[in-house]
Amino acid sequence: MKLLKKLTPLLALLALLNTSCTKEYITEEYVTENIGSQVRTFIYDVQPADWKVAHSADGRNYWYAEFDNFNLTNSVLEYGAVTADILYTYDIESNAQSWNKLPYVFPFTTVDNKVIGENIRFEYEHERVTFVIEDLDGATPEDILGELTFKLSIITK
Repeated sequence: MKLLKKLTPLLALLALLNTSCTKEYITEEYVTENIGSQVRTFIYDVQPADWKVAHSADGRNYWYAEFDNFNLTNSVLEYGAVTADILYTYDIESNAQSWNKLPYVFPFTTVDNKVIGENIRFEYEHERVTFVIEDLDGATPEDILGELTFKLSIITK
């Protein structure tokens, strides 16, 4: 026991020296020169009539709206990047809005003023983008009562 008490400070010192020698270095690069990439942004104002109901293999129902986008080429699918956002109005009185990256759990308000979570995501393939809304509890999502605005960004080299 006495030996352990004498060794404890030495072990603590060795542990401190060992951890101070194994720093992890993270380098951030800020590219300020033209690297030859292009970003194309597309805004989709999706109306309630644009949405269709579909049924997944496990029995869940979901809404989807799909659109042609001929900029989603095979080159983009293989070498590019695609992101999507939804415009969310978080204060109706002041019309305060923000863009939220997809996938996004959206606090959807129903006709009877219940707030439920809807998962909003996007899928893309050659020349087509699809926006999807699914209820988190697996039920059919609530009716879409108004326009939803999405932004699709395609990054190519």
